[in-house]
Amino acid sequence: MQNVGRDPIVVPIDKLTKSRTKTVLALGGELKANYCFIKDGKAYLFTEFSDLKNPLVYQEFKASVLKQLKNFSLKPDIIAHDSNPVFLSTRFALELKGKIFEKSKIINIQHHYAHIAAALAENNRKPEKVIGVACDGTGWGDDGNVWGCEFMRCDLEKNFRFGHLDYMYLPGSEQAIKEPWRIAFGMLFKIYKEKVFSLPIPWLKKHKYETKIMAQMIRKQIN
Repeated sequence: MQNVGRDPIVVPIDKLTKSRTKTVLALGGELKANYCFIKDGKAYLFTEFSDLKNPLVYQEFKASVLKQLKNFSLKPDIIAHDSNPVFLSTRFALELKGKIFEKSKIINIQHHYAHIAAALAENNRKPEKVIGVACDGTGWGDDGNVWGCEFMRCDLEKNFRFGHLDYMYLPGSEQAIKEPWRIAFGMLFKIYKEKVFSLPIPWLKKHKYETKIMAQMIRKQIN
């Protein structure tokens, strides 16, 4: 959770973007959540909220955002959120747009492109084309798939993904991230199909019941 008494991080924007004169509120992802706002050419970053799926953390996150909006008299021209439509931070962004800041422009940002753009801003790079590689967990992709390791040609305004690791199964969706053996099973099933159950791997036998169910999930493309 956020240390309430801690000062926010202030980062000069320094003519990096056309948004220097804009007021921006950016709500990050759902796990290890944070938010940021830009005002008068400076970015104020508030971090350490952990997982928003924890109701207490989510309430603290929303209360902190509303408090800082009031403290800094912010009326954001732009509200940015993660591309994932089911993230609580995304829902909160839409809630702010619909109930408080109706005139604000709302935009979604692809998770891995956000990492590359942040690196450009942090290193004070001018709006130039770069090749960025983001090897960061998973994020909602522009094609509706879950993305992982991305190779992008981009600048601070747009991006083009020209390469990535092959897609793999995540049986159980987010549960597969918490229990990586599910991902291992998905990869083995992709290679060996039904023969996977005859492989001499101890943990496959240990999770025999679960893997039977996951095989059905993969066949039917469920969850």
